[in-house]
Amino acid sequence: MLSAEAPKITDWMQAWGSLAGLVMSTFAVVFTGLLFRHEIRVRREEQRDAMAAQARLIFGKVLEIKRVGGEERVMEVMKFEVQNFSSLPIVDVACSIYGDGGLIAEGLPMDLVESGRKTGYTTKLNMQIPWQRFDDVAKGAWVQVRFVDASGVRWRRDGRKELVRILPLKG
Repeated sequence: MLSAEAPKITDWMQAWGSLAGLVMSTFAVVFTGLLFRHEIRVRREEQRDAMAAQARLIFGKVLEIKRVGGEERVMEVMKFEVQNFSSLPIVDVACSIYGDGGLIAEGLPMDLVESGRKTGYTTKLNMQIPWQRFDDVAKGAWVQVRFVDASGVRWRRDGRKELVRILPLKG
């Protein structure tokens, strides 16, 4: 009677097959979950990339910094431009110019920059540049451009550095 109730080899094969199926199913579920997370991450990156497509084509550039006059009476004139290489305009543009010593000129407004280039000038500077250091500061000057693109997203680009999205304040 004992031999009739003992598991046969087919019972053992079925049990081990069920356990192997359980392990493989668990691996398949984990792999599917990881693949799902990866696809979500890729989709979000593509959405961010599409959102920044126009903004990546906006640059600011210092064209010229002049000193007019002698050491006592000096008028500093800066010429800069905002380059819009996209086909759509940007609005609410404000530029700040920085140099080695920090902020040189701040919040220089431009209402609209259509496709192409728009030049701006300023004679109102936040800092007096020493006559001896003027050439060094002029070479190292760069423009920070803050703007709103055609889709209504606010951006900031510091010189040729990476683009930064400016998030709205929650109030």
